[in-house]
Amino acid sequence: MRLLHELDPASVPASRLSPSGLESAAEGMRVLSAIARAAGEGAGRHAFRVAMLAALGPAIPFDFAFVASSPGPRTVVASLGAPPPLARLLSRHARAAWAELMDLRRRAPGGPVQLSAAVTDTPLLRLLGLHRPVSTLGIGWTADEAAAVVLAREGEPGFRRPELELLRLALPVFALADAHAADLADSVGTALSPREQEIFEYLQRGYSNRQIALVLGTSPLTVRNQLCRLFRKAGVASRAELVGLAASPWVNRERPA
Repeated sequence: MRLLHELDPASVPASRLSPSGLESAAEGMRVLSAIARAAGEGAGRHAFRVAMLAALGPAIPFDFAFVASSPGPRTVVASLGAPPPLARLLSRHARAAWAELMDLRRRAPGGPVQLSAAVTDTPLLRLLGLHRPVSTLGIGWTADEAAAVVLAREGEPGFRRPELELLRLALPVFALADAHAADLADSVGTALSPREQEIFEYLQRGYSNRQIALVLGTSPLTVRNQLCRLFRKAGVASRAELVGLAASPWVNRERPA
């Protein structure tokens, strides 16, 4: 395992750089802004994590990537570029992968690391290698160790120092956005119907039942009945509790099935 400060940026050809150049401050700001915007789309934590990986991709090229976190009983790992069999494998072995990532974190507290298959052999590399010929992993952790971002390349060269530096800069933005990206379905632990999601979004904006009914073209009584079902599903007794539940990213994070 080679740490960030041990990498020699001159040892990697410029062909793996993004077209606009990683050294550009504008490129770094574009990536950080894209991550922040993705969190505001309100699509939930899983969708946000996929969007965050997509924002990193043009600046830090990878063949596939995923975000790992402390696994719950129904963990589905957010990934990008991983074929379905590999995505299912990551979710199935989420607990073991997370334990290994946390062990790596303890061994490399200084920041993002580059893990090369040519230098070391780890269970995570072997797991990923079951489906893809992984040669290098770039791994970064959030400061609170709530999540790890893993970028994988299948061929040489490895990650350059500016690329891992950009990952380091992106991690605090990702951590803050990730904490607020959970929607009501994430907090409740179950899917909402499209109408329930609509009603909740208007509820967050402070709309009354009558105003919601006017917007949706239905009656206030229907809205009230749908809200009551939503309250029961969320296990709350009021509009304020429902909005507060969605605003608390750590509530029911590992709610059992």
